[in-house]
Amino acid sequence: MTIHSWKFLSKLCITVVAFLPVSILASGMAVDPDRNLVYHSAASLDPAVIIQDVNDPSNPVQLSHITSTVHAKNISVDTTRDLLFVSLGDAGMQIVDVSDATAPQEVAYWSNKSWDVAVQDGIAYIARNDRYFDIVDVSDMNNIQLLERVTYFSFEGYYSTGIRTSTSEIDNNRLWIGGSTNDINVYEITSPGILNRIEVGINYGTSKNTKSIVFDGNTAVLTNGNLIIRDSVTGTANSRINRVSGAVIAAINGIAYTGSTQEFIMYDISDPSNIYELETVIRPTSGYPTGFGSMGEKLFIALSSNTGGAFQVFDVSQTIAPELIANVSAIVGGGNGGGITETVNLRPIANAGGDQAADSRKTVFLDGSNSYDPDGNIISFQWMQILGKTVTLSDANTATPTFKSPRIRRKKNGMRLVFQITVTDDRGATNYDLVNIFVYR
Repeated sequence: MTIHSWKFLSKLCITVVAFLPVSILASGMAVDPDRNLVYHSAASLDPAVIIQDVNDPSNPVQLSHITSTVHAKNISVDTTRDLLFVSLGDAGMQIVDVSDATAPQEVAYWSNKSWDVAVQDGIAYIARNDRYFDIVDVSDMNNIQLLERVTYFSFEGYYSTGIRTSTSEIDNNRLWIGGSTNDINVYEITSPGILNRIEVGINYGTSKNTKSIVFDGNTAVLTNGNLIIRDSVTGTANSRINRVSGAVIAAINGIAYTGSTQEFIMYDISDPSNIYELETVIRPTSGYPTGFGSMGEKLFIALSSNTGGAFQVFDVSQTIAPELIANVSAIVGGGNGGGITETVNLRPIANAGGDQAADSRKTVFLDGSNSYDPDGNIISFQWMQILGKTVTLSDANTATPTFKSPRIRRKKNGMRLVFQITVTDDRGATNYDLVNIFVYR
């Protein structure tokens, strides 16, 4: 284990007030639940951060905006001091006083690299998009100091050119620094700015940067091309799902929500050792997610497209059926309208019927008639055999095809056949289910 310390510690012990942990999930967005405020990147040619009042989540109100030199990479808020930290990549980091959300004021500027930042106890931990992360004293806006530049640890070596620190989050007094080619370094914050590394993660076959990290109790959820579940206390890995697109938006009550350009995918993470996909929600109008966050059972997404941008609010109180309750402009001065107009589309529910036992050389009836679409209609059925001795399906594009079961040879007692039904709804979303048919002599 590695201890990081520096010569300024005695000064910090005197000058730093005992701030509480305040780093809120941010990826182009920050959320202040105490003030019902959301900060997100504007979807426009002119770079800015918009401040939305979400006191009424179904009717967000654009209060003001903060002009930047370039578009924000990530945003974090220190709720104890009402300070917003806007990471601008290679251009540095703005620090903005947002105590008056209608009239934000820049109070300091950090000129070094900043691709993401987490703040606790007057200390900023900054991911730099290179093989380092910075520890910076931000307790005094008139005297910001670099305390230490820490090397991100990788099993490929400290100086691998592929290492890029991308994500910085704090939870339960632990600092999580994500990057590539390994997915995570986890440190215990033993005192302000003093770090004790407790875990180094493995990338599980992906060289992508960590896109996001969220926490649900003692469970940490990461995305980096895979969905990875870790213990939020020790940092150790529990399980993963490979080849997951998009970024994890939130983890609430044992459900993780990931988002990409056209969909939500929900995963059951209530048992961290056995995670699995629950449901997918299709968005027919795509947009590139530039920011996301959560507050209680509300999810926030900022989207950008070549036709504009939108700030959207989803109610996830019904776990696998997120409801779009607000869709307003994400353009500075855009007011409460415009942006990307879309209606959520739930995937249809495919039901191939219960497993069956059948005699050999008899007609077998498959039954997918209990398939349904929760928010529309199923317009097509398609059956196919995926396992076992090949049979011929009659009416394979209906809900109820048939086939003649194969003959069982004398030396065999039986065989298993597996069939898949794929259903498509009236807006193009699909889903599938499997059924086993056991054939006996």
